[in-house]
Amino acid sequence: VLHLLNYERVLATRERIVHVSRHGDREFIRFYDFDGPVLGFNLLELPWIDGACRHRLHSTPHRPWTAADLAAALARHGLGDVRTYGTLGFDPYDARDSQAAVIVARREG
Repeated sequence: VLHLLNYERVLATRERIVHVSRHGDREFIRFYDFDGPVLGFNLLELPWIDGACRHRLHSTPHRPWTAADLAAALARHGLGDVRTYGTLGFDPYDARDSQAAVIVARREG
């Protein structure tokens, strides 16, 4: 079982800002950089200290594996009966709309 973001939707929409939230005196902005085959995933942390806003940027590269990419890789490595769902509750997968991809496969034989 593999559970990952639906990168087909992420790449199609190219929505840069993922989420903005606040926890106490800290704000967080999650966003992508779309530069080439590897996505930059960023978390901008904005702590308010003594009335002043500071900032810290945390970044990590993400390889946007699609459900189709992973299904093909699983098949190449001897796994079959590959099924893709849109949630952990096994709801249908929609490449344009699902937030996640849940891929289930079994070793053949």
